[in-house]
Amino acid sequence: MTIISVLQQKLQSLYHEIEDLVYNLLVYSLLISILIWLFTTILLFTKQKGVWGFYIPLNAFMAFNMVTIYFIEKKRNKENFAIVEEDELSSVKYLKKNGLRIKVKLSDCKISSNSWQEESSKKYTRSFLEKPEVVIHHRFSSSVSYHHVFKDGTAKLFTSYMIDKSHEELAFIFTFVQKETYIYVNRQNHEDYFFDLDFIYEN
Repeated sequence: MTIISVLQQKLQSLYHEIEDLVYNLLVYSLLISILIWLFTTILLFTKQKGVWGFYIPLNAFMAFNMVTIYFIEKKRNKENFAIVEEDELSSVKYLKKNGLRIKVKLSDCKISSNSWQEESSKKYTRSFLEKPEVVIHHRFSSSVSYHHVFKDGTAKLFTSYMIDKSHEELAFIFTFVQKETYIYVNRQNHEDYFFDLDFIYEN
């Protein structure tokens, strides 16, 4: 690790600490502002003099706090989502590089599917008396499972992530498009694996 990378990590850590401090100060000041706002609202009803001169800037300050807190929270959520996505991607990369690779004939796999219907309506603007047209959408969700016996005699049923394809669509792909794939398994923990079916969305 170079000096530059260490400095970058230190600066990034300092930035997050300052961001947390600012965020907490904004939250506390907003809570105090709300209490003051309630008190000044009561004073307005009692028609105390000079209250408006304080009341208007207080509302502006509260609005500024709420907008700033909103954007900080939005930024944090975006960063957390990116971290989770990066962790998942890193896990797949690790398994592909270091995991046990099991070659799978897709004809030996079992396809489990569910289907359901969703209704939506299309409303035309020609006349408000017209009834909206009901459109029925057919939805599918499938998973692929493969039973594998390891060299030590232990067996494991590997199940893929859910795929928005019907049983017939997957059967067609496995027969005419691609007939083999791989399962990448963590050598220390067979519960940690990646059933590679990404090719389904590449065709």
